[in-house]
Amino acid sequence: MIKQIQGGPDEEFSPLRPVIWFLFGLLAWNILKYAWVGEDSYIAWRVSKNLMLGHGLRWNIAERVQVFTNPFWFFLVTGFAYLTHEFFITAITLGLLCSLGAVYISMRFLKPGVPVTFFCLAALLSSKAFNDYATSGLENSLGALLAVLFAVILIRQGFTFRSLAYLTFTASLAAFNRLDSILLFMPALLYAAYNVITVHKGGVLKTLAALFVCSAPLWLWLIFSTVYYGSPLPNTYFAKTNTGIPINWLRMQGILYFIDSLKRDTVTLTFIIICLFITFRKGSSYVKLPGAGIVLYLLYTINVGADFMSGRFFMVPFVLSVSLLFSVKITNASAFGLGAAMLILGFTVLNPVLLPAATGPTTPLLAVDHIGIADERKYYFKNAGLTSFYNLWNRQPTTCDSCRGETAVQLAASDIPVIGNIGYLGFEAKPEKHIVDYNALGDAFFSRLPMACISNWRIGHFGRPEPLEYVPSLRQNKNLFSDPRLYEIYDAVHSVTRDPYFAPGRWTYIYRLNTGYYNKLLKYYIPEFSPDLYHKTCGTDTVENGFKVRVSLPGDTGYLLLGHKYLPVTVKPNNYRLEIQYKTDDTLHAGPVFEAEAYEKDNFFKNRVYNADNITADGKYHTLTMNFEIQKPLLYLKFNIRTFGNGKLTIKRMAAYPQDMEQVLK
Repeated sequence: MIKQIQGGPDEEFSPLRPVIWFLFGLLAWNILKYAWVGEDSYIAWRVSKNLMLGHGLRWNIAERVQVFTNPFWFFLVTGFAYLTHEFFITAITLGLLCSLGAVYISMRFLKPGVPVTFFCLAALLSSKAFNDYATSGLENSLGALLAVLFAVILIRQGFTFRSLAYLTFTASLAAFNRLDSILLFMPALLYAAYNVITVHKGGVLKTLAALFVCSAPLWLWLIFSTVYYGSPLPNTYFAKTNTGIPINWLRMQGILYFIDSLKRDTVTLTFIIICLFITFRKGSSYVKLPGAGIVLYLLYTINVGADFMSGRFFMVPFVLSVSLLFSVKITNASAFGLGAAMLILGFTVLNPVLLPAATGPTTPLLAVDHIGIADERKYYFKNAGLTSFYNLWNRQPTTCDSCRGETAVQLAASDIPVIGNIGYLGFEAKPEKHIVDYNALGDAFFSRLPMACISNWRIGHFGRPEPLEYVPSLRQNKNLFSDPRLYEIYDAVHSVTRDPYFAPGRWTYIYRLNTGYYNKLLKYYIPEFSPDLYHKTCGTDTVENGFKVRVSLPGDTGYLLLGHKYLPVTVKPNNYRLEIQYKTDDTLHAGPVFEAEAYEKDNFFKNRVYNADNITADGKYHTLTMNFEIQKPLLYLKFNIRTFGNGKLTIKRMAAYPQDMEQVLK
């Protein structure tokens, strides 16, 4: 056995040990104070309800689509909810036990001294990310527990054949809980396997066999998922990667996620950086390798654009950092000083975790910033927090008092409603209700389509356009698409998600859908929209020069945006064509006005570029076109449509594209 790095007698500070346990108790109280369950958790819990009712692992019972990214946590919550007959208190209890268990196991088995324990508990108390996602109904708490178990095994047992087996099994459970978390453990696992083969003479075949057997929880699930769902990866992976967003834009968004966390939650990232600095400077390989995993995971977070939930991606690396710091010797003065600094930040930062007023804002809208990153707990806490008396009696919390009525209206509006926020609505709907998620998390067909908006998207919310024939195809269980590209993709998705597991042709479709075979069909795809959906977003999707275009119709105002309003990207100089397909009736007394808004660095200007006073008002679709030139790079260019009079203007399609693409688009 390898001796712990930090342990040893700590007689000098023995009188302070009651203070440590007081801080641990205060941490438990803090977690309870912030305990909540977010709307995203209910997406998976609809599958749980359908499973309990005998419909299988399905969100819509007519098709097999994996909407959850956390199978281990999903089965854990589902199993206990089957016994308790509810989800809200069950998920909070499991989150509390996992989070506190992670901290206790670190303290119990790594035996840190009082000073470093004070430092780490002060950081845990002051970390917004930890207190927000210690519960939440998401998988973070279980991921933190598994990360701590991995660190404890590695630090206490070192690189032996037995420890490699334990490490592999723990890492496979963590990946089974959330696949991308394997990055946290990969450097240590690879080095441990190499060390066993070269130093301990374990043998290549014996080591590989051990790795294979001990990683069974992961590969068994991947095989099951491929057979049952048609892909080893969840549908959410395709919904969030098959967007067409340039990789540099996602990286910018990822960097903004880090900046947002430093503003809202200074403690979490600061502590991780301090831990990594101390670990790489003073730690042994047993802590440096998990530290390298944290760095790898943070780089991955930037590369994928991170998330819309502020701090969520930092909770597990933060708890793992605590375990690593427990195992590195630092001076007592430094530990006490850094702990005091953490507590001061916990009272004084933008969102002070240690103050009672930090439970939630007066309005949920204050929790979402201008780039779409949200303080998710604050957004939902008023009605989704454990401390809300309302939720203790009605264990299906909502974001506002009127949401239940709105949900009922949405469900009754159509036999197949097309919506975006599917958590609460899907959970409260009857199992037979088929719901189309235009953000594609719960819809395998939409996840294969390009995004409707690449110029004004919000991270994690990549809306897809709704082809006219899609809902009728679902309603009649028949492929009604006239576009041959959509016809072929619909056939493939329908076979994979609805046919028997080994039906003829299904595995050919599985191979094609998972290898990008159909992506080339949609390279220049311009979706058509229902002309009657005036109240919904409609638009076009064309690719050129690294940007796409989008149109929407909120009320009587439409707009088309080139570039991105919040990310520092530019619209390149070129000659463009603007095209609008519209129809109106004879009650529209004055035609629409087309205005251009543009941002160039910090300069804003607006020009009226087109006034359609003589617009044709016969109820038929007509096309207006306009050529324009962009002479210098712009941060973004936005075309607005302003209508006057009492008539109804319906836009079927808006597009702006370089004139040399005209033949391609035709």
